[in-house]
Parts: sequence; structure tokens; C-alpha cells
Amino acid sequence: MAQTMGEGFLSKNPTPPIFVIDGLDVGIFASIDDAVLQLEPVDVQRAEYTAYDAQGRLLELEVKGPKVMAYLAEADASHGEELSTALREFLKAMGAMTADDPTCDLPCLVEASRKFMYSPPKLWPFQKRT
Repeated sequence: MAQTMGEGFLSKNPTPPIFVIDGLDVGIFASIDDAVLQLEPVDVQRAEYTAYDAQGRLLELEVKGPKVMAYLAEADASHGEELSTALREFLKAMGAMTADDPTCDLPCLVEASRKFMYSPPKLWPFQKRT
């Protein structure tokens, strides 16, 4: 069966929120644009970050000139367990009760983490202009 344009388009878009893991730190962002604005190019080049979308799909991070770019590195969510583990540890450190609930799966952990989402200031100087 042929893939429709809509299906192909959707499969190439990360599902927010976006999670950036740096050691034990977890950054939670509403979009890829918000996430890459917080990443240092030198740290991306050193492979210090691992990034995922809300489904557990790995994101590729790269530096192009002075900018950090991010995009899906896989179509299927093959890193859900890694993201679940990182979110559970993060939520435990933040004192969230959900972290200790063994029935809380990845969608549950993603939802619980939303209250820790970072939002750039409204007058963020590097935000895209419309």
C-alpha cells in the first residue's frame, strides 16, 4: 500500500514534548525549537546530549554553522524503555509520586513530566520571528 503524503509528513515530525537528557539532568521542552535554543553547539559536538520525542523516538542532534539542529533519527519508537527509565529517575528526584508507580508507562511518565517543562521567556532573543 502506498504511503500518503499526510502519513509520511506525520511520521517525520517528533511528538512533543521533547526530552533532552544530559547525564542525570532532563530538559523538557514544548518543541524542537525550544529545545535546540538551550543546547550548546560544543556540547552537541561532544555528544553530551541524548534527545527523544514523547513516543520514545531518538532524535539526531547536529551542529550546522552556529546552530544546533534536531530531527527524528528513527521512524519507530525503539528507545521508549531508555526514556521511561530517565523520566522515572527524574520524576523521583523531583519528588513526584508517579515515579514509584510500576503501572505508570511511558505515556503516563510523559504526562507527569509536563509540569516541569521549560518555556523560554516571551521576549527570547533567538525565537523565530513571524
